[in-house]
Amino acid sequence: MFNTSLRQTHLSAALYLAERTYHISVRKVRKKHGNAVISILTGVGQTHTFTLAFYVIFAILLIRAITVRGNFFLYTMSGVFLSMAHVQTVQQYRRPKNQPPR
Repeated sequence: MFNTSLRQTHLSAALYLAERTYHISVRKVRKKHGNAVISILTGVGQTHTFTLAFYVIFAILLIRAITVRGNFFLYTMSGVFLSMAHVQTVQQYRRPKNQPPR
């Protein structure tokens, strides 16, 4: 009945999306740990640990001898991110509903 039309420019839409993304990211980071810096450093540390572990496994098994087209580091990182996404998803859905996140 009292609808008003508000013209939204591309710039304002982009700023709105950036603001929403920022707040969602901050909420997700704060959910893991009360201190945002420690939470971010934990995530970076996990990424480095996974990357090193994948690299050592590939070096021990001599998988690098197999021709990988492109950059071997990008190949390793794609496996790391896929593995981390899987682990985080499984952890999220295994937790009971009334238990707070770790």
